[in-house]
Amino acid sequence: NANASLAQQRNTPEHHVPPGLMLFIVGFCSLAIQVVWTRLYTPLLGNTTYGFAYLLVNCLFGTWLGSGFYLSRSIRGRKVSFVKPLALLAVFSVLAPVLGRARLNLGDLGMALTVVPYFAALGYLTPLLIELRQPRQKHGRIERIGRAYGLNILGCIAGPLVASYLLLPSMSEKTALLVLALPFVALIAMQRAYLTAVGVALFVLFSPLLVRHSEIAGIVRRDYSATVTVNGGGLAKNLYVNSVKVATLRATSKMMAHLSLALHHGPAESVLVIGFGTGTAFRSALSWGAKTTAVELIPSVRDLFGFFHADAADVLKNPEAQIVIDDARRFLKRSDAKYDVIIVDPAPSVEGATSATLYSREFFELLKGHLAPGGVLHVWYSRSETQIMQAIARTLIESFQITGQFKNVLGFRSSDHTGVHFLASTSPLELPDLDKITEWLPPSAANDLREWTPDKSAREIFKEALFKPLRPTALIGDIRSVVITDDRPFNEFYKVRRAGLPLFE
Repeated sequence: NANASLAQQRNTPEHHVPPGLMLFIVGFCSLAIQVVWTRLYTPLLGNTTYGFAYLLVNCLFGTWLGSGFYLSRSIRGRKVSFVKPLALLAVFSVLAPVLGRARLNLGDLGMALTVVPYFAALGYLTPLLIELRQPRQKHGRIERIGRAYGLNILGCIAGPLVASYLLLPSMSEKTALLVLALPFVALIAMQRAYLTAVGVALFVLFSPLLVRHSEIAGIVRRDYSATVTVNGGGLAKNLYVNSVKVATLRATSKMMAHLSLALHHGPAESVLVIGFGTGTAFRSALSWGAKTTAVELIPSVRDLFGFFHADAADVLKNPEAQIVIDDARRFLKRSDAKYDVIIVDPAPSVEGATSATLYSREFFELLKGHLAPGGVLHVWYSRSETQIMQAIARTLIESFQITGQFKNVLGFRSSDHTGVHFLASTSPLELPDLDKITEWLPPSAANDLREWTPDKSAREIFKEALFKPLRPTALIGDIRSVVITDDRPFNEFYKVRRAGLPLFE
């Protein structure tokens, strides 16, 4: 070990920038770049748990390669350099849109070809800079190493905050990568490796020319949480979050509000909509004259309400309308408000990462605590495998059933066959009489219901929605033991199940 240490000291590269400053900059830019990558790779990998796992595996594998290579060279007393890894960090940080969504069209392999070399350079550079911070004598070595890691961690904390709240809300992902790559170029130049710095700078600046125009065309809004795009016309308007389509104008969204309010015993005074989307369910609930609150996580989704509905400005002037930007669970845990109707419209897909938190027993119990007596909960399920639908039904039944009865949960397949309307209540639910619905249906609600299908009456539309209800006993199926919980996200780990492995048995 002593010989290895002496060999390492003889081959330590000359540095003209304090290693502590470099550690801060490397941590700052690297973590900020990863935030930008998240938005770029979402359409490539999908918003599933497996997409994140694939990215993490590549990160860890690259770090292992880089740190192992550095250790090998250090022990053998070979010359080490941080100019080359800095150059690799700059180059591969801007290659993400090139290899991921560009002319090469390499898909998942393109992501790996970007991430693995990047983290290999990071795994090589970080221990090198840590060693440069240690004094040659033993006295004070541990303290210096601790401070070095502290500077790096401080940069790792500051970088994502700057990327999320300053860079991404004001520029495209490609421009943000370019900005974050330039500090690496500056460090190279400060090491007096001017030729390398010029070459890397030219590549970084002209890298956008290598990318084909792969972004979704339309109106774009960016904020700290996501990049939101809308496009289309008429009833074919679409909403994209990080280039993934999450909503469109459809009658099913209207029915989320109208069906829930029709099954409520008596006039509903308050409605909570979780997941704003195009604002259709929010707008339809207001047509019943109920005070309606929508909770949406992404500010830009709310801001694009007017793209989908021409009367959005008038809707927002309604004193009964309120839109809150917050996480649904956080909002509910900080409030003691009760609602006659709660509508949960999760963004697709039902297999997406963290989607289980909107279908779990813990979340349903939280919602139940915010229902007024006789209140109705609506949970939308986007079509997927039957086992997931059965698991959601089982979770609702466990949360809402009366002992020995199954009268508190109903399911209705949507008329467009895209999913299931689940309805639950602390009181028994009964199928409403179609004639009675049309009698006391408010005129404004009837007009909203027929807005996109003027050739049909309100009675006909409700008849289609209430056709062939799905009874709980049929929904449960053969997986009576499976209940979705926060720590057992059955719907998210579909690959394990489809592979035939014994999951949750």
